[in-house]
Amino acid sequence: MPRPAAPAGHYYTNAYCTNTTMILLRNIFGYGILILLQKASIFLLMPFVIASLSVEDFGKASQVLYIGNLCILFVIFGTDEALAKRASHSKADYGSLLTNGYVLLLLASSIFVLFSYFLSDLLYNYFTTNLRPRDRYISIITVAISPIVISALKILRVTGEYPAFARLTIIQVAVQAASIMTFVVWIDGGMTGYLASYLLALAAALLYVLAVHRTHINLNFVSRKSIIDLLSYGAKIAPHTIASWGLYGFTLVFIGKQLGAESAAMLAASNYIPYMANVVSYALLYSFQESLYKKLGCKMQIRTLLPFFFGYVAAFFLIVIIMYAMSAKIFSIIFDSRYALNDKLILLLFAAVFCQFCDSMFQYVLYYMERATQYTAVSTVAAVVFNVVGLVLAARTLSIEYMVGVYALSQFLLLCIRTMLGIGFYMRFQSEI
Repeated sequence: MPRPAAPAGHYYTNAYCTNTTMILLRNIFGYGILILLQKASIFLLMPFVIASLSVEDFGKASQVLYIGNLCILFVIFGTDEALAKRASHSKADYGSLLTNGYVLLLLASSIFVLFSYFLSDLLYNYFTTNLRPRDRYISIITVAISPIVISALKILRVTGEYPAFARLTIIQVAVQAASIMTFVVWIDGGMTGYLASYLLALAAALLYVLAVHRTHINLNFVSRKSIIDLLSYGAKIAPHTIASWGLYGFTLVFIGKQLGAESAAMLAASNYIPYMANVVSYALLYSFQESLYKKLGCKMQIRTLLPFFFGYVAAFFLIVIIMYAMSAKIFSIIFDSRYALNDKLILLLFAAVFCQFCDSMFQYVLYYMERATQYTAVSTVAAVVFNVVGLVLAARTLSIEYMVGVYALSQFLLLCIRTMLGIGFYMRFQSEI
């Protein structure tokens, strides 16, 4: 049964705050299994995808997916985090929150589709070459339906609605796995079939979200004030989330543009195992976010919070070490002889993933304290500027190792800045109690 949220404007009792160990373990295990399940299907099917796509098409598909990710960040504009934050405080106005949030996301998606009709050539063709119109349209539709699904996953997580979260995850897994087997492997649909598998999985997930939340959604709840409130909070986070794309997303797309789609494929292949470690980190971070908000609501002292942080860091560091040790074997299973494992690339990418995990923990601290939320954007923009300038300079060497090294340094810089901001703002918050 979902754990009840504290009433709006109230703090959790000490008994409630201290009785979290079993809940924490349950969340880590539960969310971890689901997230691993979600990616395990792709992991198992990736050898078939790799065998069906040329190296160039795999690199081009990776570029298209990351261009789509950038568009999603603009469309969602921090609304997912605004909804998660409001839902974590109280479910008294759950229907109003969902209605206004989904209406806002629907309007944003509609505007995106309208603009994409005129500007998609400029956006996609600048970074990729010889992209078929149908692939571009699949990406546009995928972007349009993603925001509601992404937001629903976060809402279900922070409100403790584990069964619905599980069903939504399983639907995505099943539909995408079936789509890949059908359109990529059996029909030999190539890059188009691969991109379509993401679209079909999200479409099925969207139908489930609307079915689950249909009793809460009521257009009579639509309120200009509520929509502005969500936009106001989201606007503090959006610069950070959008700028975050300027780290790995820009790195992959820029390398593809400068060195060719084959180099983008090499980076995507080398990042696959570090990406799996990043996926595991989401399981930890999902449970961390929920527990952290409860602890911050209790106004816990920083000396009490630090062991909580260090426990998560130690757990993920162990995961990274194990996955790095197994990377050569895993890579040989997933990728065929056209792809070669680059030891320097994979080490740099693992280091970047570890830094990203650590800085995400302090990012949630800044998210919780709304007056400090805008500093997530400040720190991210600083790291992105470093990354973009560094990549432009490193591109002169035509070395993918140097360019990925710049990206890893950017993630480390972001970790340093966000750690100082998170600790500094929370200490100030404590001094005001």
